[in-house]
Amino acid sequence: MANMKKIDIKTINSYKGKPREKQLEIAIGDNLWLFVTKTGSCIFRYRVYFTTNLTIDGKIKVIRNWITIGEYPAISLSRAKYETATFNNYKQQGINPIDKANTEVINGVSVSSLISDYETNQLRSVRKVGNSLRKATYNLNYIKKILGNHVLGDLKRVVIFDKLIQPKLDEALLAAARDIFSQMKVLLNYAVKLDHIETNPLSAFTVNDINLPNGIVRKGFETVGKERERVLSDDELRTVFSDVYGAKIYLPIKIAIHLLLMLGFRKGELLNIKWSDIDFEQSLLSISVDKVSKPLTTKIPAQAIKLLKILQIVNGRKEYVFCMPTKNTRMAYTIINKWLTELFVTSNKLTQNLTVHDLRRTFATSLADLDFDRQHIEFQLGHSLMGSQKHYYHAEFLEQRAIMLQFWADKLDGFIPNEVNPYNKSYTRSSICLKIE
Repeated sequence: MANMKKIDIKTINSYKGKPREKQLEIAIGDNLWLFVTKTGSCIFRYRVYFTTNLTIDGKIKVIRNWITIGEYPAISLSRAKYETATFNNYKQQGINPIDKANTEVINGVSVSSLISDYETNQLRSVRKVGNSLRKATYNLNYIKKILGNHVLGDLKRVVIFDKLIQPKLDEALLAAARDIFSQMKVLLNYAVKLDHIETNPLSAFTVNDINLPNGIVRKGFETVGKERERVLSDDELRTVFSDVYGAKIYLPIKIAIHLLLMLGFRKGELLNIKWSDIDFEQSLLSISVDKVSKPLTTKIPAQAIKLLKILQIVNGRKEYVFCMPTKNTRMAYTIINKWLTELFVTSNKLTQNLTVHDLRRTFATSLADLDFDRQHIEFQLGHSLMGSQKHYYHAEFLEQRAIMLQFWADKLDGFIPNEVNPYNKSYTRSSICLKIE
């Protein structure tokens, strides 16, 4: 709903850069409006209400739309008023202001301004509700954070790739890289439609150009990085569970591998869990996330609770959950990779060697392929967040992530052979402490 208020530079500065719960739309006068977005961007827009000579079923056609003048302070208030006066003059001459705007594009339109325009006039017409809308909103916020201050006319392909796509490839998050690429391409097509730019610098490329083995990107993108992109197939998951739980190794190592795949934690995050971090009654687990200052609280699946209770039999009196049988210190970081190498590299049962990060990558990519919300996956992975969200990181999307993790844990159960299923066995402290079971 519009607010009528006298607007001056002091007022605009009081809105600039301050997040708010709802977008604010303020009528300045003479069809000039100020849009204050949820993220604190201040956008000048001209309201088009133009009566044409055309008729539809005997009724005069009226054009109602918006023209984005630009974002403050790249576009000043006085410049916005000047452009408004120009558009009003066109109307008096019987000229549609939109037609003139399409041939007289105002300089200085930023990526942030374009995103605000797209969210207001386009987003909900192409992304109705649900995961699709949330995913688009998340990707747009990510793009705004990275490229928001760039002017559209100066935006080059190499900048888009280096700043938007490559960081996701470095983390081996191919699904995220493809999502962001697709959203950026759609956004730039919208900019072309508005005549903010003449051509889309990404028009010659598809998502397949950033979906190649070993992180190589071709067709005009410079070859960059050779990050692993290993994601386990269903057959490989069956092999992993069969060989891990069938191996004659210390049971807590087996459970650690299982939980890494189930919860998406980093190796250090899992091995540093203490019994004091677990609330068995509420099924809550808090971990210290490597790259974020606040802990990550997760409502863990029923299967994870069962596995942790097995570990209580042998390590329940110790500080750390994952300890070696004769010591009160946590398990060494190297021991999991050591056993993954011993189990799968020497046996040649998998097409490639298996690392801990392959488990984490399988977790992320599989959930994305199952169409779970990208933002929920990113939170569970412990990736740093944008804007004010980082202040609420420790319990964000708790219930949504719980549903996602329970679904994934149930799916993993289908890959565990009955003869080695850990949930079907009885354990004693002496049997768990044996290296050969």
